[in-house]
Amino acid sequence: MMKPRILIAAEDSFDPNTGNGNIVLCKEYSDAVYHAGGTPLVALDIRTAKEYADVTDALLLIGGPVIHPARYGSVVRDFSYLGGFSGTRDNMDFALAKLFLAQGKPILGIGRGAMVVNVLTGGTVNESIGEKGAETEDTLSGQMEKLLGKTITFKRSYGWGIGRLGEGMQPEAVATDGTVDAIVTSSLRRINNERILEKFGSSDFYVIVKKGNTELLNQVNYAIDQMNAAEGNWKTTLYNKNYESTDAKNLEYTEEE
Repeated sequence: MMKPRILIAAEDSFDPNTGNGNIVLCKEYSDAVYHAGGTPLVALDIRTAKEYADVTDALLLIGGPVIHPARYGSVVRDFSYLGGFSGTRDNMDFALAKLFLAQGKPILGIGRGAMVVNVLTGGTVNESIGEKGAETEDTLSGQMEKLLGKTITFKRSYGWGIGRLGEGMQPEAVATDGTVDAIVTSSLRRINNERILEKFGSSDFYVIVKKGNTELLNQVNYAIDQMNAAEGNWKTTLYNKNYESTDAKNLEYTEEE
């Protein structure tokens, strides 16, 4: 069986000594994907973002620089962040996340990556959640609780985090001060003029036949192969027909809401 192909969005860099542009990726991310049973692949060029999404099974959005506030309808308030913005990183992460959501493929966002998904679905970033490096305890729920237990203690890597939740987002790790540190989402539902407080994780779909009925199983497999050969994007077509959002507008809340 082919291992799942996990796409990782890396960071553009520049070497002033040689004048060359570089692609930078912390090796621990690719190691983690490999040891979890996946095949890590790195996204190198935004011009082929769609091709990356078409040939891989899931997206890993890693930590990194601050998301530019313009992405969520805000402005720069703390000018000490100016040196931390990366337009190329924002462009790549948001382009890939949008494609993977449209195709119904899973996304795992770590730190900044979770905020990218939240902003893409209409949420915002809280730009002042506390001191970077401060120890905090989160109360967990859902998939996070299943993996790690009811609470987890760690040191913040950022001084910013998730603000208003995006459409379909559900908090699964909430700090003692109420800051959301993790979100979960699923894309298999149609959103129409509403805002759902939940999205994350994925599960496979199966065609089940009676044990031993290899004839029917072979027929089903053959039919799927024929569909793939005749129209390779039929899964995306069905997803767009049944689950694509019919209203991309952001709903506005009052301060009380």
